[in-house]
Amino acid sequence: MGSALSPAPSVYSLTDSLREASFKNVHGRSINNHSEVYMLPADEEEIERLESQHNIFRLLNQGNYLGPVREVLAGWGKQVLDIGTGTGAWAVEMATEFPNAEVVGVDLSPIQGGRQLPDNCRFEVDDVNLGLPHFYDSFDVIHARHVCSGITDYPKLVWDITNMLRPGGVALFFEAEYYVFDVNKRPLGIRHHDPTGMRTGRAEVPSLARFAAAFVGAVLRRGGKINVGARMPDFAKQTGRFERIVYQDVWFPATPWMKGDSREIRRLRLVGEGIREDLRSFLKAGRPMLLLDGIPEAAVDDLLKQSMKELDDAEIPMWLRGCYTWAQKAA
Repeated sequence: MGSALSPAPSVYSLTDSLREASFKNVHGRSINNHSEVYMLPADEEEIERLESQHNIFRLLNQGNYLGPVREVLAGWGKQVLDIGTGTGAWAVEMATEFPNAEVVGVDLSPIQGGRQLPDNCRFEVDDVNLGLPHFYDSFDVIHARHVCSGITDYPKLVWDITNMLRPGGVALFFEAEYYVFDVNKRPLGIRHHDPTGMRTGRAEVPSLARFAAAFVGAVLRRGGKINVGARMPDFAKQTGRFERIVYQDVWFPATPWMKGDSREIRRLRLVGEGIREDLRSFLKAGRPMLLLDGIPEAAVDDLLKQSMKELDDAEIPMWLRGCYTWAQKAA
């Protein structure tokens, strides 16, 4: 089925030839073959991680979106774009919630999770770093969640989004930072990009924080941009095209380390259990990136082993931060 918004077919089946052209094997994991920047896997294990991550983010944000999305999507003829759609979970759920809107998911790799697609939902394989001029003036809501590790120029992406939005449309940005914070929500020692993730004057820095530092450095050296979430309001303001910009921090525990029995503590422990599982998978998913960055395999595997132990023990108070921005284009 063709798309009125794109010159390319927008619903596809993953044939053997398409799979061979779309993926390559890197250190035992299947990686997309369309970008040298985004190097996280695109295999079944990663699909499971992204599905779980989607459910966690929906729990954290108490839904799939913040801001005036319902108002903007009221009526007919509305269009929604999901950038970096991954398994397509967000796109499918939005298509189900808003049956009168058309939802398009775009990703580097055709790794959608095999779910039944509503008639008003479709997917395309594309690299947003190259621009999407065929989508200009087409969408009422554009969603970009946790895509920074594959974006080479985030201000340019925000500018492109303003071109793709219709007047009055809403852009939704969510980026989780690749830093680890202590019990008081202060950075845990490492905010530089030592390739080994080891150089620090603080012996007590958790291995998970060291892994995060190594991953950040590896992404930056491949040309990606990372830890940009808190800068999203500035990027949006610099375009001069948004009339409303709203920012919100979202804090979540890396493990279920909190003590107590209040309703909020129980909720946070539930979130922490989900985040811990996500981090276990992410550690394995990030292994090829660290190896490609030149860190010796023994050092990488020791870092993963120690980080896994910290996750299992859940004794060190560690927070992670998500950064949510929604911005409405001037009407």
